[in-house]
Amino acid sequence: MNEKLSILVSSCDAYFDTWHPFFTLLKKYWKNIESYPIYLCTESKKFSFSGLNIICPLNIHRESKWSENLIKILKYINSEYVLFMLDDFWLQSPVRVDVIENCINYLDSDSNIGFICLIYQKRGPKYESQYYELLKRGKHVPFRITTQAGIWRRKYLLKILRKHESAWEFETRATWRSKFYKEDIYVLKKEERNVFVYPVGGVLWGGKYLKEHVDSYQDESIELNLLRDIRNKNDITTNNLNRRTLKYMVSIIKSIMPKW
Repeated sequence: MNEKLSILVSSCDAYFDTWHPFFTLLKKYWKNIESYPIYLCTESKKFSFSGLNIICPLNIHRESKWSENLIKILKYINSEYVLFMLDDFWLQSPVRVDVIENCINYLDSDSNIGFICLIYQKRGPKYESQYYELLKRGKHVPFRITTQAGIWRRKYLLKILRKHESAWEFETRATWRSKFYKEDIYVLKKEERNVFVYPVGGVLWGGKYLKEHVDSYQDESIELNLLRDIRNKNDITTNNLNRRTLKYMVSIIKSIMPKW
């Protein structure tokens, strides 16, 4: 069993229908995945898959925030590094295990690396680094912090999370917070070297399956137990938070505090 790296899959009980396809494809496309412990972040549901070491340690019988659950499950994880993924990142091709292994070596050699995004990011300036596959991200890059698949130093992820934030708030607000921490952020320098290949943004949008993405898995031998609607992206409306509410302003204040 790998003791240095754990896999953390962020989900919740309401999205249990994504788990079987996700783990079917993870096992198919990731060579030697059996050697890694996999932590599935849910409220109370349990899940297992033949040949995979899936651990569901939380038992929360109430609705809680996305970031709060991550903080709780990270305290169950002993490995120094965590490879983070969302439950709707359904893989489409083999994982570049060699790049993952190289990134672990980079983290071992440089304690200032906080996060390595394993998906190429187009936005913002990026700078050459001493690491063959990687570019260093500037301090003021939009979405410098992202929920795309990547390897985190566990202590850094715990430091930058705030328990009241949603996944979307985390990306924007933690990007701002990251400017004040010493840890460096890296990203793959070329899109064709992405460690993982999955639909951009995942197979879900606004809680619905995107038809164009689901259709692309017709040739895969996966069981689809789709308990939610399948829609075209243009037909899905998402709720926007009213940014003038007191609740929103209090949330912003919590996010900019050194630690809440």
